[in-house]
Amino acid sequence: MTTPLTITGRYDRHMRRALQLAAQAYCSPNPQVGCVIVKDSKVIGEGFHKGPGTPHAEPTALARAGTHAKGATLIVTLEPCDHQGRTPPCTSAIIAAGISKLVYGTADPTHGGAERLRKAGILVERALPTGCDTFLASWLKYATTSAPWVVLKAATSLDGNIAEAKGMRTTISCPEALEHSKKQRNSFDAILVGANTVRVDDPELASERGITRVILGCDIPPDAKVLRDSNALAYCKHTDAAHVSALQQHGAKLVAIDPHDIHAVLADLASRGIARLLVEGGADIYESFLAADAIDELRLYVSPRLLPGGVRAFNKEPGFRLIESRRLGTDTFMRMRRSE
Repeated sequence: MTTPLTITGRYDRHMRRALQLAAQAYCSPNPQVGCVIVKDSKVIGEGFHKGPGTPHAEPTALARAGTHAKGATLIVTLEPCDHQGRTPPCTSAIIAAGISKLVYGTADPTHGGAERLRKAGILVERALPTGCDTFLASWLKYATTSAPWVVLKAATSLDGNIAEAKGMRTTISCPEALEHSKKQRNSFDAILVGANTVRVDDPELASERGITRVILGCDIPPDAKVLRDSNALAYCKHTDAAHVSALQQHGAKLVAIDPHDIHAVLADLASRGIARLLVEGGADIYESFLAADAIDELRLYVSPRLLPGGVRAFNKEPGFRLIESRRLGTDTFMRMRRSE
């Protein structure tokens, strides 16, 4: 029988620090995890997970605490794993170190080890809500549904338009918003646009991490910038054999899935290890993803300029709740999630 959990808010400050540590590395498809070890009201060890195949946050913090870890409290953003993968289970390291209490933020639905730690005589407590579930939302979705966390990003005018006219390239955002938007790509595994965006804007979709570039449709020029190397996927069901050959010669990997079947595309991306997907446009792609109920989060850059009679970003209000809003130069950045 599972022991009832004690909920505690005593270690909120340390849990916030653990979240700060977790955010220091992008670990996809693994979860970002931070850990703090406390003894006699002093922090004696900290750690965070740096990526697949590297030590988890708990063993890193335990190594820094050394023999002082015996009798200490371990605070971690995600329930420690009890699974042998590329690294040993964290539960074994915690037990061996002599930790007396565990406080964790989010329950691990895959390989959580809280019960094993209880049976080993360690006091286990669940932290009061401190942002861990929100921070780990994308990983939780990927781990439990085998579907990527999907973020739709759009730059709009004050009246909700993304271009002056269909097929016309329109720069809406201020320099600060453009720079912020570009940096956002570094926290995703893939970035997706439609074939029309490639034809009109010829975007590079560049990022510091070299993420996968995804195109819905194959009606694009073979010399498009998105096809500059082999890290590009194009989804199309039927197309001219000669055009297919030309795209492949320029580095594109073609996937025979209907680009209008959003859920089939997402399932294929997940099978390729894509846990976080950024959708950048254009309007038809936005509508396809919204119609498929496939968006988890919206990120909007709203300019003060007006584009009367322009191309609407959304035909109807998406109905998401605001979780963040701030100024970037003359523009406003807003982050929204599903209203659930």
